[in-house]
Amino acid sequence: MATVDQIILVFNRLQANLEQLINNTIEETKNSLTDDIKAQLYAGTDATGNKITPRYRNVRYAKKKAFLNPRPGLFTPDLKLTGALYKGLFALVYEENLLFSSNVDYAGLLEKKYGIKIFEPNRSNLNDYITGKFRPALFHKIEVQTGLSFQ
Repeated sequence: MATVDQIILVFNRLQANLEQLINNTIEETKNSLTDDIKAQLYAGTDATGNKITPRYRNVRYAKKKAFLNPRPGLFTPDLKLTGALYKGLFALVYEENLLFSSNVDYAGLLEKKYGIKIFEPNRSNLNDYITGKFRPALFHKIEVQTGLSFQ
């Protein structure tokens, strides 16, 4: 059985390392959010759940895209043709924010045209990430460091 002094020492160590534990956990789990963003884009929706706009203007191109991916509906962009944008999606921890984009040269142009919400997870995906990925991974790290058990 631990003494009060030992418990205080464990919690002081946890407090000193908590920010690093959180950052490490985000780094280890953030790719699940980029997968969620790919699914949103493929469905033709942004982080708010709205259809991506502006819509395709060229009827032939819109029909071609709908044939390749009917999920978004006719004229709604899914921003996928070669797959490079989707493959290049990444999450970056910057200061206290988690930022999303793609490493393709034209990602900035797409953000300007379709809005920054195209590269963000929707609320449902973010909640699923927090409860299903981030929190369990963080709790595990705290359990390993402190010997406590979250149940």
